[in-house]
Amino acid sequence: MAPHSADAMDLLFDAARLVQLCAEAGWPAAVRDAGLAVVELDAGHTRYHARLEAAGPGGLRATVDLCDVSGCSPISRSAIDTLLLATSDAVQQVGRAGLMLNGAEWAGLTAMCVDAIAPEALDRALSALTVACQMAGREAQALQHEVIALEYLAWRAPAPPDEPAEVDDNYTMEENTCLQQL
Repeated sequence: MAPHSADAMDLLFDAARLVQLCAEAGWPAAVRDAGLAVVELDAGHTRYHARLEAAGPGGLRATVDLCDVSGCSPISRSAIDTLLLATSDAVQQVGRAGLMLNGAEWAGLTAMCVDAIAPEALDRALSALTVACQMAGREAQALQHEVIALEYLAWRAPAPPDEPAEVDDNYTMEENTCLQQL
């Protein structure tokens, strides 16, 4: 086996420790060839692979790459961003992730666990990421198609305000009279 540099040994050690923490929390993880720790998320009909990284002292970040947006139109990118932001609003601990991988731009989701030593905290973060992937994973891939993205954005756009309703002067006057009597 070829000797590793100190930085490579630290990366392998960190990945091995992250795998151990996941196992303690009930999430099987593995170290991939590149020395990255990966955990599989079962999101219904689809499985996602979350990359695990140490994030500060005792913390962990899990990131799932959902779709390559390098060749997407601005409309598709906007729709995917809208979907991922709405998902991160709906699922606590999850945020939108924009990533560069092998020269391609990817959109994804990420979850932070500030206390990865606690199995319950790590389980909550990975569970939240799984739920977010169930909510948005397949949809994000579909939004790469501009026609679908346009329909999605039209559906998500706020409705224009209706014409102002006619004011019922009798009600307004009566309400004001009542208030004046107090």
